[in-house]
Amino acid sequence: GAESDYYSNLTPPYRCRNNSFETTEDLLLIKGVTQQIFGCLKDFITVRGEDKININWASKHVIQSLSEKMDPVLAQMIVDRRKIKPFGSVIELRDIPGMTDGIYQAIKKTITVSPTKRYYRVTSEGIADGQSSTTVAVLARNMKTENVDVILYKEL
Repeated sequence: GAESDYYSNLTPPYRCRNNSFETTEDLLLIKGVTQQIFGCLKDFITVRGEDKININWASKHVIQSLSEKMDPVLAQMIVDRRKIKPFGSVIELRDIPGMTDGIYQAIKKTITVSPTKRYYRVTSEGIADGQSSTTVAVLARNMKTENVDVILYKEL
């Protein structure tokens, strides 16, 4: 990718961080990522989590993206099934009509049904005295204590 010489010529200039993202909005700091591209991605990405997709919460499009062999019909069948009863284990996906062994093997290590924490991104925008400010917070719900912890708080 681009390095600091590219970013130092932007308005406002900034140094290439070469580190993990703190918020999903950090994607906008990458060369070539426009507001339009970010707008298409923002509902499907996170910078926090357990590195697995919760099959009980994922959208049809996210489920479909788990495997090249996952077609829209099968993804919709998964969504429809969980509306009746959420999946209690990953292996229950094998009971979905159309779920082949190949598709199941391809996705089983990338999905979960019960993460230990649930993450949320909250964006707050405000205007006072002609000044605007945007703040992003990443919150984690601790399933054991039922508390909500602030993982990150950043003014953009």
